[in-house]
Amino acid sequence: PNITLVLPDDGGNYVEWDCNGFKGVKLKGYFEFGANILVPDSTSGNTSVKASFDVYTNDVHNFMAQISITPFCIKGLKDVTFSVTDASVDMSELMNPAGIVFPPGYNGLAFGGQTSMWTGFYMKQLNVKLPKELSKNGQSIVIAATNFLIDKSGVSGNFSATNLFSISEGKMGNWGFSIDLLGLSFISNNLVGGTL
Repeated sequence: PNITLVLPDDGGNYVEWDCNGFKGVKLKGYFEFGANILVPDSTSGNTSVKASFDVYTNDVHNFMAQISITPFCIKGLKDVTFSVTDASVDMSELMNPAGIVFPPGYNGLAFGGQTSMWTGFYMKQLNVKLPKELSKNGQSIVIAATNFLIDKSGVSGNFSATNLFSISEGKMGNWGFSIDLLGLSFISNNLVGGTL
């Protein structure tokens, strides 16, 4: 209910048939996320968060595809921006993207212990830009993160960084400060843990 599939009428989508019936389908479009789970990064100029894809499959009920997602923030945490570099959409109840890792505490949406039945968006590699209040020499800090999920329940995943900066590098007004460890945990679009 929070994601809309858009297949533009531009000739990029078609169905193939042969003498045996259905042969395959070419799908090129994007998923648009509702603002109740994801909002676009304020500097991107986008009005919504989109995940674009281009796939050919012979089973529309069982496919996976690489996607590109526009930079986004999790609703309620607008000062932390996520930029995805390696992501896929899983529309298969038979298998999952290679190497998928479910975050601790995530129980999904009752796939009965069969994780292969999970469907959604898997972000294997992404960058996280921290709020401007946590800047280093006036520059926003960007850290790498892995293994985030977006599904019916929202966004789930964890990220952490160590030795972000020393007291001589951190600036909060006229005060210096340091951060040795920063971590955040999300389950189903809720901030469930943090370490600073």
